[in-house]
Amino acid sequence: MDIDYTSTDHSVSKSWNRMYNKHTLSDDPKAVVKHFESYAQVYDHDCKKLEFSSPEEFGKTLQAEMDDKMFKSQSANVLDVACGTGLGAEGLLKHGYKGNIDGIDGSQAMIEKAKKKGIYRNLARGILEPNTPMPYADNAYDGLICIAALSKGHVSPELLKEFVRITRKGSPIIFSVRNNESNQSYIDQFEAVVKQLTNLKAWVEVKRSTIVQYSVDLSNDQGHPMQSLLCCYRKV
Repeated sequence: MDIDYTSTDHSVSKSWNRMYNKHTLSDDPKAVVKHFESYAQVYDHDCKKLEFSSPEEFGKTLQAEMDDKMFKSQSANVLDVACGTGLGAEGLLKHGYKGNIDGIDGSQAMIEKAKKKGIYRNLARGILEPNTPMPYADNAYDGLICIAALSKGHVSPELLKEFVRITRKGSPIIFSVRNNESNQSYIDQFEAVVKQLTNLKAWVEVKRSTIVQYSVDLSNDQGHPMQSLLCCYRKV
């Protein structure tokens, strides 16, 4: 069945099916990006319909884990990885963050939506694949967020190593991984990379908690919200 990228009817199931389908669950990052090129026009609508609450949780976590003086400094620099239309950056600003926010995403259409919000200093397009360095210098950022993008076909667990490289010592690195049945094989790979970086003393765990990503999870018949594992690590 073709996906209707234009309708904004008030069906939760339609919003869910646009968010999770054969494209978004693909192993091919380029196919995922192609989907979001079309999906960008109604993405914010669907996030609202599904009660996407992760940006709020990330805003609270950065506020709690970044030095207060840095959080309120206009010279602070945070990178929003897989920034989409800018919902994550909006969450940071809502909680009083005063610094600069840069963003990177694979979809130019999503970037254009984010650009119109006027909240990013710089926006870059880049498909985030393993063994491909991110286009940022070592120790460039005072903090990093990656919301709801660590999953099959989106951001590889190997990119966690890049998150460490481009942040400064002491910086909070905050990310979430979808915690439902369709993402279990990815979670196994994710945990292996997390353990590797911990054993190398590249970072230390600050916080792990389960959060509600969406108010529904239509991938099963249980009627429960979709949950994610929110993680905060600090670069050593």
